[in-house]
Amino acid sequence: MVYNISTPFHGPFPAVVSTFKNGNTRIKYEDGPILLRNNISFAFEVCCGKSNSSAWNSCVPWNEAPLSSITDTTVTLDTSICKQMGVQFVRYAWRNTPCPYLHCAIYSADTAL
Repeated sequence: MVYNISTPFHGPFPAVVSTFKNGNTRIKYEDGPILLRNNISFAFEVCCGKSNSSAWNSCVPWNEAPLSSITDTTVTLDTSICKQMGVQFVRYAWRNTPCPYLHCAIYSADTAL
């Protein structure tokens, strides 16, 4: 149950994250298509680094990663802030999770949520 609504949640789930030399990072979602409901200009954040550490909670600083483009299955972020070190971690809507009812940015176009 989500937001006190008994609907199954099969929302978009990140399946593949790809980083590119031009400074962009693309997130491909499964269970799409995805639907943009609100402005997500700065809903994503990245932590830059060269290590292969899995300790995301100790990674600092977190930087806003503006939206570059969106399709029905992908979101591309401008992660050029990490161009020298590389993207180590990506997080979505961390500061305001959980979002108020229907105020998150990305939803599944096939379900109510």
